[in-house]
Amino acid sequence: VATMALTPWHTLVAALWAGITCGFLYTFGTFGSALKAKFDFTTEISTISMCQVASGLITFTSGLLVDWMGIRATLLLGAIVNSGSWFFFGLIANGLVTVESPVAAFSFLVAFATWGGACVTGAVFTTLAKNFRASSAGAIGIAKAWVGVASGVATIVFVGFFPTDDKSSERLGYLWFLSAACLLGVLLAAPFLQILPPQAPLDGLCVPPVWQYRVLTLITLGLIAVTATASLLHDSLSGSEMAALSTTILVIVLCPALLLCPGRRSRHTPASDAREAAALQGDGAPLLSAAERPISPWASGPGKMLRRVDAWLLWLTIFALQTGGIVLTTNLSSITDSRGGGGSADAAEATAVFSCAQSLGRLFGGRLSDLAVRRSFTRPFCLAVVTFVMCGAHLILCIPGREALFLGVGLAGWAFGSMYPTMIVTISDLFGTERIGSNYMVYDGSPSASASILMGKWLATAVYEAHTEPGKTSCTGHLCYRDTFLSVAGLQLLAALCAMALSLRSRIVYRTCFWAPNASQNRVEGTSDPSSCALDRQKMLGNASPDSTASGGGSDAASSSPQLPQPIRGAHGAADSSPNRAAVEVTS
Repeated sequence: VATMALTPWHTLVAALWAGITCGFLYTFGTFGSALKAKFDFTTEISTISMCQVASGLITFTSGLLVDWMGIRATLLLGAIVNSGSWFFFGLIANGLVTVESPVAAFSFLVAFATWGGACVTGAVFTTLAKNFRASSAGAIGIAKAWVGVASGVATIVFVGFFPTDDKSSERLGYLWFLSAACLLGVLLAAPFLQILPPQAPLDGLCVPPVWQYRVLTLITLGLIAVTATASLLHDSLSGSEMAALSTTILVIVLCPALLLCPGRRSRHTPASDAREAAALQGDGAPLLSAAERPISPWASGPGKMLRRVDAWLLWLTIFALQTGGIVLTTNLSSITDSRGGGGSADAAEATAVFSCAQSLGRLFGGRLSDLAVRRSFTRPFCLAVVTFVMCGAHLILCIPGREALFLGVGLAGWAFGSMYPTMIVTISDLFGTERIGSNYMVYDGSPSASASILMGKWLATAVYEAHTEPGKTSCTGHLCYRDTFLSVAGLQLLAALCAMALSLRSRIVYRTCFWAPNASQNRVEGTSDPSSCALDRQKMLGNASPDSTASGGGSDAASSSPQLPQPIRGAHGAADSSPNRAAVEVTS
């Protein structure tokens, strides 16, 4: 049995534990009613929650910190800021510290906590994008699913062990739990969350590499199922039953650690590496391995990236998809009430449907986009398909009736969740992994904040009030949000055009960096010749003659055709074709 060595799977398990703390930010509703009752807030609660949303406009700075400070330093800084903000929030909320303006203090602290969580987010997904460079969609999808289910996990665990009424001041003790959980999750993950060298081993664990994704997917599905069940049934369950479900959730959260038990390390050969790569990549057209893959011709940091029209086409697509989800999450309770639903029961069921659907979308959306890329579709094309699904969901929501409500909410949730892993991998594909932290955070916060303020709040509120009868304080009927749904559906069609335009423009990137006619033959023969792959790509693009490419390109050749990016190289400048590198980057 080999001694324990850090593998990409260690960093993925660590990313799950750190990443789930990022989702704890979205549990304001768990203690919001208690905070409102204790301080006699009315509209002030909306002000506090809006500050949390608006802080997304500045969370891009956390990505810059990842590039500047590195993974571990940014991770720990984010955990301290996040945990500390909730701790001071708890001091004020529980009356242990008195301030002159509680609303201003709460608004500042919740915005600061959001920024700290963004630092953790940037560190986590930068690590996964770089350690699983050849097929990061699966790893990122699993981690994003844990982020999506995090709010339900935190709420059920706390309520299961500390049952309290929603409006009771005792519920504010949740803030202590939140502060401790945000810090503990990151401290547990910090020793393992780092960028691994190309020579890091892939196996040596008790579970073979080809089974790691499958087992982690099953664990994630179990976490989603138990959390959804507890959320739907918590009013009808006894205290002991809720405690048992809370314990089950904690056990499931810790289960990924079992996959890291050391096992026998296999002997790497070209044939075994090829088999593992084929098992992880699945069927379809062969892709270039990470060792063969050149840097994207669009690779850049956020400054240069945002000068390209392609970056803004992607931003508008993400903005539209986030709008489709945020309009529902912000107004779902009011939507169910206005349609004549069964009050809080229907709202809880609709919320559970959206939560489960978006978690499943996060889990499988990225891997579905991988299948599309292997069949010679670009990943932005996948985003276009998702916008059509979101458009259809909001058109269905225009139809009266309970069935239309749940179908529309489910489809919108799936599209909303699928967008997240597909977005991250698209950014990595188009603009490279070197600055993935800062590039990704441009798209993580600002589209969400803009969608929340412009569409989730202002547009939805204006439409709702326009259909409220004079003398009444609430609107009744499917017309209350119909114009909002139609506006969101129209926005999805505009986003689909943007995504299709980006898909056409980005085909040169995918031809250069992903699709290779001879990759399948190289895998079968156990060879990996980056220069021959570059030659084939240049032939395919028609940018250079075979003679000029093979000869290394004299002055005439260099002046007559643009140079393609060079293959990934090792520490000493030579193309790295070691078996261990292939094992880490091809099959991850």
